[in-house]
Amino acid sequence: MKIVKGKTYRIKGIHPYFKRKYGTDNPKFEVHGTDIEFWDKSWGLMQGNPCAMLFGMRMGLEGKSIEEVDKEIVWIGHILPSGLAECALESELEEIDVK
Repeated sequence: MKIVKGKTYRIKGIHPYFKRKYGTDNPKFEVHGTDIEFWDKSWGLMQGNPCAMLFGMRMGLEGKSIEEVDKEIVWIGHILPSGLAECALESELEEIDVK
């Protein structure tokens, strides 16, 4: 699947972080760009950035190492309808079936 900026996807899988924060494991995620495109550097170099810090903590809680995360594309976007910024791995995103 090719991720397209400006398109809305859904977070797939079971994520206690999203469930606790948004009331669902699978919130809608509007993509704004990769971490490199959006911040001009990797999420891991964004010292003091709440979005990047929460992403790092979430990855650790989900048992993913920095090496595993760095093998994937990290996308920046907003959770709909809340508008709160989040980071998500490309493998966490799925297309929404619009009928």
